[in-house]
Amino acid sequence: MSNTRQKILKKSLLLFNSKGLDHVSLRFISKELDISIGNLQYHFKKREEIIHELYFELVATIDKAIIDSIHSQNKLEELFRITNIIVLCFYEYRFIFQDFNSIMLNYPKIKDHYKELLKNRRLQFLAYIEELIEEGLIQKEVLPNEYDNLYLRIQILSDFWMSSVMSQSKQISKKLVLKYTDVINQTIFPYLTPLGKKEYRNIHNLI
Repeated sequence: MSNTRQKILKKSLLLFNSKGLDHVSLRFISKELDISIGNLQYHFKKREEIIHELYFELVATIDKAIIDSIHSQNKLEELFRITNIIVLCFYEYRFIFQDFNSIMLNYPKIKDHYKELLKNRRLQFLAYIEELIEEGLIQKEVLPNEYDNLYLRIQILSDFWMSSVMSQSKQISKKLVLKYTDVINQTIFPYLTPLGKKEYRNIHNLI
């Protein structure tokens, strides 16, 4: 990737995060970069191309974290590490989640990809759960589709916690990233076995 293209993406991400999509045009980005609109459009003809590329950067970062976890010896700790990476990545690309409904309505390429991505993420989550059950760290299902529904709750919480914060007129900060990482991680606690709960406390340095 060319240096100019990378600078455009980096500046666009900063502007989208700080001002929101509605207030950032290609011309505004070119002005902030102090380059001509023609130079910018050499790399990205439309603003949606920048948005698409930033979205796929986000997906690639999370995919790498999941792939890196495959050979981990401590699956429970790795699950929490992935959650932390995902919430932090969502914060770093927060413009997507601040305008989540609008992006899904107006960018069909992202919407179509995201629908397929959720299917894959669900399968990855359930595979993790199966391994944790085999290790005696998580209980077997008691209710039908119990872990499917747990995944759904975590997915909704992950996608929309920023909207909840913004509805209360609060600034989204890295401090809140830590808080909501804990909120998401704690959703799994009631499903842990006594051994799993002990491991959870060890991982989170709880007495």
